Amino acid sequence: MDRLPGGMKTLSLKEFGLFKVQLADHLNYDTSLRLATLLGYPNAFIGSLRRDNSDVGLLMVNKMEERGDIASDDISTLTNAIRDCELNGTATKVEKIFREKFEKQSKEQLDVRVNPSNQDTGAVEPAKATDSKDTQRQSSDELKKAAGKGTTEAVEPINLNCVTIEATDSKAKQQSIIDQLKDAADKGTPIRLLILDTSFRTIDESGSITLHSGLILPFFSTLTRLTVWTEGGRVMTETELAGFLKYGSKSTRLNMLKFQNCDLPSLSSSMEVLKEIRKKRLKVSWVDTAHCLDTSSGSWEMDNIDTVRKYCGVGIAIRKHWREETQELQIKMLQFASENKIPVSLLILTKCYRSVTPDGTKITLQSGQTLPALSSVKMINITTEDGRKIPADEFAHLLEFANKSQIIEDLSFQGCELPPTLPASSISPEMESKNFKGTCYAV
Repeated sequence: MDRLPGGMKTLSLKEFGLFKVQLADHLNYDTSLRLATLLGYPNAFIGSLRRDNSDVGLLMVNKMEERGDIASDDISTLTNAIRDCELNGTATKVEKIFREKFEKQSKEQLDVRVNPSNQDTGAVEPAKATDSKDTQRQSSDELKKAAGKGTTEAVEPINLNCVTIEATDSKAKQQSIIDQLKDAADKGTPIRLLILDTSFRTIDESGSITLHSGLILPFFSTLTRLTVWTEGGRVMTETELAGFLKYGSKSTRLNMLKFQNCDLPSLSSSMEVLKEIRKKRLKVSWVDTAHCLDTSSGSWEMDNIDTVRKYCGVGIAIRKHWREETQELQIKMLQFASENKIPVSLLILTKCYRSVTPDGTKITLQSGQTLPALSSVKMINITTEDGRKIPADEFAHLLEFANKSQIIEDLSFQGCELPPTLPASSISPEMESKNFKGTCYAV
């Protein structure tokens, strides 16, 4: 709905201001860059994000308000875009902050238009009166019980469409969430999505998950989807991945296991756990690469073309600290996109660039992997080691690499020093006709 009930049409100036401040804290550099690209913001603005990357959250919030992508009564454009970037947990957090601001203005139950699509992504749903045992709200007695021993922290009922356990949550809050999930599972109530938002610390081969708080996450028989986000592009071990598969095999209804912001290994085809999840038809998806696990071979294979198209639309990153095999997966996907004329909105090379051939046909990464010139990339961002100097001839070769794309608009650099000028002979007539630009941004 476009208007709020109870005569309340909009957040007050104060509450909307507080919402924007909190929203900015949730928009880091990578998320802001992808959102700006997905929402079609001008290249000049995207350039300002790269230059002033310490304040990207505030810059994004101001631009979104200016363009009408967030308003004091509607943030659905933003939350839908965040979900298109496969960041369901971030969308849920933003929705929660938005709703809390309204709740401060009214004690009545609000039916805020946060995500009108109401898809299976953790959308905040309107409260509905119900007498069934499948209700998503517990009685006050149950909530008090879920609060844990000796805590005075307020206990919030969870939305079983999308439950997030965050690393920043207190131990008492995490325990409350776990207790409520247990109660739901015991009653046979479906838990549609659980997100571990940088909160998982370790997992063993048996599938026992320990959170950073020290709490153990039990198995939930009615959980259907589990998403695991790690901190800082964590490189997972075979034991950890196998442990999550074991967890999935023990959860009766689980049909989707997703990983994001991490580097995953392949597994030996002889591992017994692969047979177990194959019987369950559990899909294991690696969001960062748009690949899914082949449960027969233990290797990663490219997902369907729609998933690849969606991922290419929000940008692809190749990072220095990723395994060589992971970089190879990304390169193959980029080649697939070019061969199938799928536009890649943004290609980010994060401190992994080594050199480029004089004819601009390929880039060599520090791992030794080679990235061929692509025909369907719109923007390329190369971040080098701080202070690296790129001579004029190398810069000209990089321009030629970008020029191989039929839709190139922008080639940008960070962390390096570019030559002040280029010889006129370095700029081909074709390059001039495309009128794309090369820019160096401050570290």
